[in-house]
Amino acid sequence: MNPQMTEIKAPIAKGTTAIVAAIGANTDAAGQVATTVAQAVAPTSDPTWYWIIVGLPWDKIASLVAAIYTSALFSEWLFKKVWRAWLRPVAVRRGWVAGEPLMTRSQWAELVKED
Repeated sequence: MNPQMTEIKAPIAKGTTAIVAAIGANTDAAGQVATTVAQAVAPTSDPTWYWIIVGLPWDKIASLVAAIYTSALFSEWLFKKVWRAWLRPVAVRRGWVAGEPLMTRSQWAELVKED
């Protein structure tokens, strides 16, 4: 199996961003930033938008986005480390899943000619 298929690109960066997103979402900073931006824009915009922006639960929204991002990273890890590296080869050997399609020499020659 190709090692690049099971390799996770930039795991430290991804893990760090997930942790930082979770920490940032669990503080009041998200709500404070939204309130500060809304107060800065309030004199030049419609008051309705001000109350909509201030009224949204930004800390909850940030927590939801951090959870979705962390779930996506965990899903990538499961897919690459468990499915591609372990479960799929076992399933192919036992015949439960079709293997990778192979090309004959004539098909390969035609493919090379086209390029």
